[in-house]
Amino acid sequence: MQKKTRLSLFNANTFFWQTLAGLIVAMTLSGFLVFAVAWGFLNPDHTLLLNHPGEDRVMFAEEVVSLGGKPALTSWLQHQNPGPDHARVYAVDSSGHDIAGHKIPDGALEHARALVRQGGNTLGIRSFNVEGEEIIVFTARKPVNFFKDSTRVLLFAPHGAPLWLTCIISLLVASAVAAGLAWRLTRPLRQIEGAMVQAASGDLNVRISESVKGSSSEFIELAKKFDMMAATIQQLIDRQQNLFHSVSHELRSPLARINCAVELARRSPDITPKMLDRIESDVQKLDSLVGDLLTYTRLNAEVSIPFSEIDISEIVEDIADNASLEGAARKVQVVCDLPKDDLIMTGNADLLAHAIENVVRNALRFSPDGGKVTIHGGMVSDSSLQISIQDEGPGIPPEEMAKIFDPFFRGANQATGSGYGLGLPITMQAAQHHGGMVQAEKIRPHGLKITITLPLKHTGKSEKA
Repeated sequence: MQKKTRLSLFNANTFFWQTLAGLIVAMTLSGFLVFAVAWGFLNPDHTLLLNHPGEDRVMFAEEVVSLGGKPALTSWLQHQNPGPDHARVYAVDSSGHDIAGHKIPDGALEHARALVRQGGNTLGIRSFNVEGEEIIVFTARKPVNFFKDSTRVLLFAPHGAPLWLTCIISLLVASAVAAGLAWRLTRPLRQIEGAMVQAASGDLNVRISESVKGSSSEFIELAKKFDMMAATIQQLIDRQQNLFHSVSHELRSPLARINCAVELARRSPDITPKMLDRIESDVQKLDSLVGDLLTYTRLNAEVSIPFSEIDISEIVEDIADNASLEGAARKVQVVCDLPKDDLIMTGNADLLAHAIENVVRNALRFSPDGGKVTIHGGMVSDSSLQISIQDEGPGIPPEEMAKIFDPFFRGANQATGSGYGLGLPITMQAAQHHGGMVQAEKIRPHGLKITITLPLKHTGKSEKA
């Protein structure tokens, strides 16, 4: 998998190469812009060096004249080399020409003569008589043509390097710096890409938020979102696998009993009616299980459920009446306490009826003979209502309280064959689809209370075609 990540760097259309190219272009343009501005300020048409080091050179020229006269001065001027500042000493005769034959920078002679007329000799400009002729000696920096002059001192370039070599070296240095910056900027993206490849191959345990620490806040947030996504997908897959395992286990038992009943009926025709009754009972259980599975699957999927205005008190009363008939055989009393006014809300009547009936049936199942199940309903605020179902059964141990809404969970107090563990999970999902919630509370000394809280108004989605 890592090989694919490396190979992606050779694709010119990657963020790394785009960032690298952008940095190189930006650095190159910025460098030329800064140099052009600086060159315009530092390289005027001519510059007279009136102070050090110009005055030192003029004084040295005067010493040369005093020692060897005009020939010595001419020889020294002809052999002098301009320094890194591109300045040289000029000795101009009365005809306006340099005695060494050098071309005088435009405007330099006029500027020097004007200064001599204004203040006489200065340290940077001297006028003296040489063999009967007036000579003006001064130091001037000649204007430099950057593209033609081969003598330049630039960073990373050898002294006197030609322009093409200087440009190549500068470009290489800029490319190296840009490559380092681009590599650092794109490193979090490569890590996230590698994590995505791992996740796509099935490894959903990969986490990258720790590895991108020190990067920009955008990459850190992106890594956190990836970790959340991977964790959520892992939970969904684990839940799906657990669901498949539980469903296969729950289906296996009634199917095995049906198969056994069929074999017994074939061997002993006289017990066929009894076996048919057993088969019918198991088929009903299978039908109930499949129905609950379809409901639970639909609630977990993004399937739209139609909402309308309903009277929840009417639904609760019907469920209480049916529960009273069912509990009469064991003398379990069902008490329904509802307000006189209707409890009108927005919701799905069938789904809420299924959810409330699951809780009431659980309460009947766990209530002892002669016990009581209390159903209470009413408003808790101007915008919400509550339906609570309380029984007198053994209750739920504290360590199991957080698990009772997990699919196929069976508590220690639940008898074998008494339900499949989908009732309360369906109730929870139904309440959440209505914008509500479900809470479980242990009643002392014994019993369990389930409270369903629902908003009166909740935006329902229209059913998909």
